[in-house]
Amino acid sequence: MTISKMGLIIATAVLISACSGGSDSGSTASGSKPEKKMAAKPAKPAATNPRGSKITGTIRPGSKFSKINLGMSMARVNSTIGGPNDLKRHETGKRWIPFYYGSDVQRMQALYDGEGCLTYNGGNVFGGGGNKLIGINVDPSGACY
Repeated sequence: MTISKMGLIIATAVLISACSGGSDSGSTASGSKPEKKMAAKPAKPAATNPRGSKITGTIRPGSKFSKINLGMSMARVNSTIGGPNDLKRHETGKRWIPFYYGSDVQRMQALYDGEGCLTYNGGNVFGGGGNKLIGINVDPSGACY
């Protein structure tokens, strides 16, 4: 190994160790520990499950939406609370991600008059998978649609 390569390796090691922070223990120039300020907690989002599904609004006891749960299939929801008054289907941007084989390339939104909207994932690019309830939007006015 030449001297210039050895010097480069040593200089890199010194630079990395200097950037790592060393022995900073959180003390100020006077030697005293700084006061820790409590950060304000962010507002808690609507109820979510680990896969990003969510419930927006408050489901009234005894309503149609109180009988269903996130993750149910569309067929199960329809047999439990009946069919929707209207249904929309649209593509998501995930359709154009190369080698994306997940079940979220389409979404379906079902409107239930007087209740709100239900959102389902619509399947993958090959037409399989999907039709799982991923969102409940409680909005009796129907503005969610």
